[in-house]
Amino acid sequence: MAARDSTAKTPHRHGRLFVLDGANIAYRAFFALPENISTSTGFPTNALYGFCMMAMKILNEYRPDGVIVAWDSAEKTFRHVEFEEYKAHRKPMPDSLSLQWPYFEELAAAFGFVNLCAPGWEADDILATLARQADAEGRELVIVTGDRDALQLVTEHVGVMASTRGVTEVKMYDPKGVQERYGIPPRLVPDLIGLKGDTSDNIPGIPGIGEKTAAQLLAEFGSLEAVFENLDRVKGDKRRELLREHEAVARMSKGLARLDRDAPIEIHRAEVAPHRIDRQVLRELFVRFEFSTLIDRLNQLPTVGDESGAVGTAEAADDMPDTHAAWEFHEVGRDGLAREIPWKERLGVAIQTGDAGERLWLVEGPVERARARVVGLAADLEGPLRELLRRGPRVCHDLKGSPGLRDLLAQADHDTFLAGYLLDPGRRSYDLWELSSEARVSVRRGEGPLAAAAEAAAVLGLAEVQEAELRSQGMWRLFQEVELPLTRVLADMETAGIHLDCYRLGEITAKLQDQMEGLEDAIHTLAGGEFNIGSTQKLGEVLFERLALPPQRKTKTGYSTDAKTLEALRGSHPIVEKLLTHRELSKLLSTYLLALPAAVDPKTDRLHTTFHQTVASTGRLSSSDPNLQNIPVRTTLGAQIRECFTAEEGNLLVVADYSQIELRIMAHLSQEPTLLEAFERGEDIHLHTAAEVFDVDEEAVDSTQRRYAKAVNFGIMYGI
Repeated sequence: MAARDSTAKTPHRHGRLFVLDGANIAYRAFFALPENISTSTGFPTNALYGFCMMAMKILNEYRPDGVIVAWDSAEKTFRHVEFEEYKAHRKPMPDSLSLQWPYFEELAAAFGFVNLCAPGWEADDILATLARQADAEGRELVIVTGDRDALQLVTEHVGVMASTRGVTEVKMYDPKGVQERYGIPPRLVPDLIGLKGDTSDNIPGIPGIGEKTAAQLLAEFGSLEAVFENLDRVKGDKRRELLREHEAVARMSKGLARLDRDAPIEIHRAEVAPHRIDRQVLRELFVRFEFSTLIDRLNQLPTVGDESGAVGTAEAADDMPDTHAAWEFHEVGRDGLAREIPWKERLGVAIQTGDAGERLWLVEGPVERARARVVGLAADLEGPLRELLRRGPRVCHDLKGSPGLRDLLAQADHDTFLAGYLLDPGRRSYDLWELSSEARVSVRRGEGPLAAAAEAAAVLGLAEVQEAELRSQGMWRLFQEVELPLTRVLADMETAGIHLDCYRLGEITAKLQDQMEGLEDAIHTLAGGEFNIGSTQKLGEVLFERLALPPQRKTKTGYSTDAKTLEALRGSHPIVEKLLTHRELSKLLSTYLLALPAAVDPKTDRLHTTFHQTVASTGRLSSSDPNLQNIPVRTTLGAQIRECFTAEEGNLLVVADYSQIELRIMAHLSQEPTLLEAFERGEDIHLHTAAEVFDVDEEAVDSTQRRYAKAVNFGIMYGI
C-alpha cells in the first residue's frame, strides 16, 4: 500500500478490514463543515452529514470486507493517571455537536459497521490492538483517522488513511509514505511526539524542539533514548541544554504518545464480515436529518451483504447467477420487427442513449426464465414500434421523466417509478435499482447496451412484485385508473406550458427595483452610513456593534442575521422592519420577477414547468424548474405576479378547485356528526371550526382565526 494522492481509488482486496476513529471523524466533520447545515427546525446536522460522507466514500471506493468504528470510553485512562494535564486543555464538546452525538453509533450500525468501545481505553488503543491482531494474522487493515499519532501503527499489513482537508480528502500511508513525510519509520512516531509534543492532546514535549529538529535527531541517533544517551554528540549548546533539562518530560511524553496494543478486545472474522446495509433505516435517518442529496445516493452503495441477496451494482456478489449470460440478444431492423419481437407477454422497456443516438431495448418476461429474449431496436422504428407495442402490455420506469419513453405513455400499463411511490409515498428516492434490490429482483446491472437491457429486465421483474403488492393493498384500481392516466395528463400539461405576460412582469419588476432602492437608502440612513446589505458579516457589525442591538446568537464567522434573528429583533429598532421588507422583496425579485422571464420559451412566450406526482406523501402535486406553486397568494405583489399568467387570445384561463375535498372524505370516513352537519348545511368548514375553537360567532371570525382553524383541520387529518 503506497502513499497516494487523495483522489486515487484503491481496488478492492479480499480480507481487508477498515477501522474508523469515530470521535475524530465526528469532530473533524463538525469543524470542517458549515454550522448552518441543519434541518428546517434548526437541529444541527453538519457532523452527522460529514460522517455519512466518509462512510459512503469508504463503502463505494474501497469495498472493505468489514468496518469497525472505535469510540472513546467515558472513563479516564491510564494516561490521565500518569499525567493529570493530559487533554485537560480541551474545551467541552460544543452544544451543537453534543446534540448530534447520540446518532453516530446508530448511523454506523445502519451502514453495516461494528461499533466498538472498551471502558477505560481510548479509541486510539482499540485501533492499536486491532492493528496488532491484523499483523499477527497477516490480514490487511486500514485505519481511518485525522490523528497523526496513529502513523506509529503503520506496517506492511496496516495502513493509515489520514484526513488532509475537510472530511473526505485523504492520503493513504504505508511505511514508505511515513518515512517520506517525516523522515523517520513508523515505529519512531511516539519518539517524535516525545520530543516535539502534541498540542491537540496537551502532551508537553520539549520547549523549542519542533517537528523538523525532532526528526533530525531521531534520524541521526535512532530513538529518543539514544538521543539522551548521546547528548554530548548533539549539535548546539542551547539544544543540548534544552534536552538535558527536559529529559524526564520527553520520556513521559513518549509514554503518553505510545498507543497501547493490549486493549481488552478480541475481534473475530465472523464478527466483522460484511454486514447488511440497512437502507430503510438509513433512509429514515436521512429523511429525519433532511439529507436529500444523500438519499439520492443510497442506491450507489454496494449491496454485498444485503439479506435479500439482490445485487444493485456491477460489482456484485460472486454467488449471484449471471443473468446476462442467459440472455439471447437480437438487434432487428424494420423487416424483422414483427417477426422477432414477442408481444404475447409483458415487455420490459428501457432506452439506451449514446453518441449513436437512442436505442430501445425490450425484454420478454418473465425474467425467471432460463433464457430471456432481449431485442434492441433503432430509434427510427417509431411508427412500426408504436403499432407493435399496442398489441401487448408494456412496463417502464419513470415514463414522464424519461424523454425517450414518453412516446409509450399512451400504451404503457405499468410504471415502476409511480408504483414505488404508491407503495411507499414517504420515500425520497424511487431509483430502479434500489427498488429492485428491496424487491429481491435478481438482475445484475450492466455496462453499455447491457445496461439498458438489464434495466428493462429489472423493470419487468419489479413490476410483477409491485402488482401483487398493489392488489393486496387494494390500490390496483387507483394505480391503473387514476395515477397512470394522470401521468399522461401531466406530460401534456408540461408540453403545452402556460402563457406569461413578460411585458407586464417587466413593469412590476421596474417598480419593485425602485422600491428596493428607496428601502436601501432608508436602511443606510438608519445605519449611519452605507454598507453591503447582502453581507451577513457587515450587517452583523451594523446591528450589533454600531447600533448596539442585543445579539441573538453567534456562528463561526460572526453574528447570526438570519430570518429568525431579525424576527426576534422586530420592534427594537426601525431598521429591522425595513431589513425584513427588503429581504422579502429581494427574494420575490430573484425567485420570480427575474427568473420567470428567463425560463420562457421566446418562440411561444410560454413557461414549461415540470409537475411531480411522486413527491408529496399526501398525494398533492408539486412543480419545479420553475416552481409555479409557491408564488405568494396573500400579498399584493404576489397577486400582481399571478396576474401575469394569462390566456392567449381566444382562450380562457380557468381556475378550478375541489371544495375542501380532503375534509369531505374525512367527514365521510369518520362520520363525525359536527363535520357532517356543517357540510350538509353548506357551511365554510374552516369558519365553522374557528368559531368552535375561539368560542365566537361565525360572523366575528377574522381571517387570521380562520387560517389557524384551517391548520387545525388539516393537522388532525394528517396526524401533525
